[in-house]
Amino acid sequence: MEYLTYLAGCGVAFKVAQAILVKYGKAEFINNILPFVAVGTISDIVPLLGENRYFVIKGLDLISRGKHEGLTKLLEGAGYDITKGITSENIAFGVTPRINASGRLDTVDASLKVLISDNMQEVQMSVTTLNELNRVRQTLCKDTFEQADKIYKKQGTKNPAIILAHQDWHIGIIGIVASKFVEKYNKPTFLMNYNPETKEYRGSARSIEGVPLYDVIENCSDLLNGFGGHTLAAGLSFSEDKASFEKVKKALNDTVQEYVKAQDLKPTLYVDLELTPSDVDFDLVEQISKLEPFGASNPSPVFVMNNLKIKQKRQMGTDNAHLRLVLETQGREFTAVWWQNGNANLNCGDIIDIAFHPQINEFNGNISIQLIIDDVHADGLEEVITPRYKIYDNRTKSGILPTVNDYVKNSKLNIKIFAESKKVTDTIKDFPQLKSNIFTRANIQKCDVVMFFDYPSDKQTLDNILDAAQPDKLHFMKYDIQILDEQEFLKIFTGMVKYSIHHNNGIFELIRCAGFLGKSICIFDDLLALFENYEIIKICEHNNFVYKIEENNFENTQKILNSNEYSEIFDKTIECEKFQRHLLEDDLDEIFM
Repeated sequence: MEYLTYLAGCGVAFKVAQAILVKYGKAEFINNILPFVAVGTISDIVPLLGENRYFVIKGLDLISRGKHEGLTKLLEGAGYDITKGITSENIAFGVTPRINASGRLDTVDASLKVLISDNMQEVQMSVTTLNELNRVRQTLCKDTFEQADKIYKKQGTKNPAIILAHQDWHIGIIGIVASKFVEKYNKPTFLMNYNPETKEYRGSARSIEGVPLYDVIENCSDLLNGFGGHTLAAGLSFSEDKASFEKVKKALNDTVQEYVKAQDLKPTLYVDLELTPSDVDFDLVEQISKLEPFGASNPSPVFVMNNLKIKQKRQMGTDNAHLRLVLETQGREFTAVWWQNGNANLNCGDIIDIAFHPQINEFNGNISIQLIIDDVHADGLEEVITPRYKIYDNRTKSGILPTVNDYVKNSKLNIKIFAESKKVTDTIKDFPQLKSNIFTRANIQKCDVVMFFDYPSDKQTLDNILDAAQPDKLHFMKYDIQILDEQEFLKIFTGMVKYSIHHNNGIFELIRCAGFLGKSICIFDDLLALFENYEIIKICEHNNFVYKIEENNFENTQKILNSNEYSEIFDKTIECEKFQRHLLEDDLDEIFM
């Protein structure tokens, strides 16, 4: 009876179907549904023990013998030859993601047709649809992970959990991306989609051993609209009206911290046996295969082999995501594959120790043993840190505007020019390609390349530009920092206020004024409040970055110049100049690493 608790939902459904078929004398149909049970049991990652193990063994045998034409077509479309036998791994990597993709990105119609249709033309069309949806899912996951990883690194990695949100993240794939974060950082991860219309956050979470996810979320349930899940995977939702994102983030981090503070939660790989090169042969792989099917609670054995020399190294796969090695030890050579580690800092000649499991590899009629690497130990092995942006340093170059204008004109890339101050916009107004692609902090657009002709006044402004534009390349052009003394700055600001009152119906735009002088928006917010405190102006309305103001008494302006309040505000302009000088003079690759 203990094994009944291991059943997946499909296992429970099978038990009901089995009872009905037996009751009505239709037991011969039981075999027809065992392939479904095998796929569902493997996909749901339940323990492959007891009846679950039996379901999977019988179901895989039926699939291998071609007893389900839809699954046969789906496996063939994923590159598997069922005549050579089907393993739980083939289902997990070939079938599950494709069926999953349709439910995550579209309707489940294509999946249903593959599983239940008798029309082979319809099945083949549905297989094609699932393959395409799976490719879309892979691209979405890759792009979302890269974007989320940039945000995470920029925010800092000190918190015990990774908690991120974005309105552009597809709700159907954020759980998969959360799993990738857990694999990379070994931290509980919560990724959320934000809907600005409903002001609701919907998220998926994945966890690590030692941090029970359901309990963590339940502890914060008073802030949520709903949640559900189990120890390692869960979902949650909450509305901005009930709790802010930062409040929920803090509550989750605080709860996770209670679990991790007394534990050593470093990722652990359990190894079954250390082998010598002579131990690794076809007989070993044959003996291991008798333990299949592998899965939860019955993982493939993991072995260790030490002191192997790298003879060849080659990246492979889309975006060179994987690593193929030829390893030599004691006169034998082994081909090894390390998935998702194409950037590993390994070189020919390095001596390494590996944790692995062996497999049979068939290619062009040749049969060999291939080692699937689970982990590597090597002196000096470190993750290669890929720069977030490709940086082009033009900070000391003069007279290049004609060349830059031609480059923008002829490039296939979407290039935008950050330019706010009158001095800069006047400089490039005679170059039509540059002028037509100008943006300011008020109208940031997504693009491939940002050219900084003006420099952001503070880190928040810079981050806002990069987050919204999402560029791959950054160009920093020659820039002259606008330096003003206290009296000159106050005079210019007062002129802006007067202009707004007399020529712009009292409308004072913070972003426009901040851009004109290359300073932070908060400075002008503070100055308007100071002018009202000194009864120089009256603030009638305030909406985000736009004020409606009226004149009161400009004779009080001189009093401000010698006030402590104004000195504190002016100090912020000096901080802006320091940040711009940081961008102008320091190593750009280090700034944006």
